Amino acid sequence: MRAPKLIGDEEKELGFVQFPEDLSSVFITPAQAATTEVARKQAIGNAVSTYSLHFNSVKELKSDNTAFYEFVKWFIANKKTMTVAEADAKVATIASIDIVEIWDDLHYNIITNGDPYLRDLLLTFIVAHFFASNTDSIASTDEAYRKLANAKVIIDKSLFTNEVATAATDKDVPISENSLKREMDAFMAQDHIKELKKIGEEVKKASKKYKRENQVAKSAYQKTYDQAVKNAYDAATIVERVVTDPDTSETSVVKEYSGLVIPSYDFPEVDQLDKNILASRLSNETINYITDAELEHAVTTLDEVSAVISDEIQTSTATAFNNVDFGSTQVVTGGVSVPVSNPSSKPFNFRVCSRNTVGSPNYAVVMVLNFPNPSYSVATVSYTHLTLPTKRIV
Repeated sequence: MRAPKLIGDEEKELGFVQFPEDLSSVFITPAQAATTEVARKQAIGNAVSTYSLHFNSVKELKSDNTAFYEFVKWFIANKKTMTVAEADAKVATIASIDIVEIWDDLHYNIITNGDPYLRDLLLTFIVAHFFASNTDSIASTDEAYRKLANAKVIIDKSLFTNEVATAATDKDVPISENSLKREMDAFMAQDHIKELKKIGEEVKKASKKYKRENQVAKSAYQKTYDQAVKNAYDAATIVERVVTDPDTSETSVVKEYSGLVIPSYDFPEVDQLDKNILASRLSNETINYITDAELEHAVTTLDEVSAVISDEIQTSTATAFNNVDFGSTQVVTGGVSVPVSNPSSKPFNFRVCSRNTVGSPNYAVVMVLNFPNPSYSVATVSYTHLTLPTKRIV
């Protein structure tokens, strides 16, 4: 039986699937809001006692999501052998599902040690949905697609651990400067990916709009050109000439056009990267990114800009993966052994650095602060801006 994975609060951009942070869960939301261990257990107990499953059986899960299940069946059979072309074709026609319902039914089945077969299929639904939602974020290679297809599901640890808002710990965990730097690098890489994705979406939309407009303009030009060619033939003088075949001595009449001038085909291709046109379609950050890409990569089309963005996302994803700490210990919940990440830094250690925002001259100041446990949060931040005097060196 496949066991769901349970790790710490580190965000994994790809390779690990967790409940979306911007959505509300019947189980996670009240568990995280609890301020005592007793309150946490009670919140989860209340959620379980009042929860109504959306899918009571494997059969019901399949029948209520028939169209998506067709994709899931293909996904299960091909996750280790799929090709980019096959996967893109399947994703293009995928049916939508309510992913929150799937997640909360999974939470219920894990907490209550429910039907293992239903739990297994719910996990597969989640990974399949995650795969279909993220193929645009990875390299278009068979290896990258297969790696994404084998992502692991993370279950929020608030459903299992004893860490609550008042359960601070003073345990001194050794930390090196290098460890905190890796956490910072991983965070900044993930932030960089989010900004690149936003710019990438704008570029894709602009590219689609350009292609539609270009096709309309080309069709109109073709009609005008065809008429111009017809007019050229009409204006020419037809001359009939008798031609004798040297082998058979047979004769035939050939029509020739005297004074025929065929107009040249000169469809005016619009510069895809014309800033005057893009100014009304793209944000300033995206236009700045395109300008930099023209200088650094000699791009001339929006599709080439998209390729540069994909390469950058792939690089940043590798950076995030390489700097995430996967060390863990094991706990047992509901008869299932699950890995839980170890804290990697001393409480309240921090690191600060700056990062250039994609497509902008502005820099963001980033701080990584280690809390004793995940129930801590930052209420307010105050800082003093210092302008250092400039020294002239002679």
